[in-house]
Amino acid sequence: DEGVSGIFQRCFSKSAKDMRTISLAPTLIVIAVCAFLAIYVYKQYSKTRILFSIYIWIIIAWLLTNYFSLSTSDLPRILFWLRIVMALSVLQIFFLFLFVHTFPQKKIVLSRKWLYSLIILTFISAVNATSPFIFKKISIVNNLPEASMSYGMIILFIHPFSLSIMTLFLFLVKIRILSGIQKIQWLYITAGFIFSYSCILFFNFLIVNFFFHSTYFVKFS
Repeated sequence: DEGVSGIFQRCFSKSAKDMRTISLAPTLIVIAVCAFLAIYVYKQYSKTRILFSIYIWIIIAWLLTNYFSLSTSDLPRILFWLRIVMALSVLQIFFLFLFVHTFPQKKIVLSRKWLYSLIILTFISAVNATSPFIFKKISIVNNLPEASMSYGMIILFIHPFSLSIMTLFLFLVKIRILSGIQKIQWLYITAGFIFSYSCILFFNFLIVNFFFHSTYFVKFS
């Protein structure tokens, strides 16, 4: 009578509590350092590799803050980490856009006017994400933390959403115009991003909101 969701959560409740006691920070930091060395040291003067290295560090920070937000039952702390998660999401899409726009060039080809404009807009969006203008408060609904959104969410949607659309467009354009080894590299990169963001979408949102209504699997994203 308890259904598949209830059975699943009951079977894994003990292991979920045990896993929350294990810090993921050392593992993630080691992965970040290895990736940074592999990408940056190889050709440290390539802006493409520098941008990708920064992007990796932001991804690691984003995963860590997600983990921290799920490792506490204190609502003010959850709200704090949730705001940091949103700010890092803004930085994440900004550096992803710069990387996609720059590849395979060794220097950033975006004009200074557009680059400085995007930096300013990204800074404003990131600061906005950490303010009460995005999430006013957080409460527990159906045993899950639920944040109350404010009107500042409009800014957060417009800027990162626009960058996301442009990034997707650039992904498709470069698949079409690149050739040879660069096209093969780009196809690998595209496949990696599709797999990564599919995992984030599945574990962070679909399972939480539509399937098991539990945050247990978020750490696997």
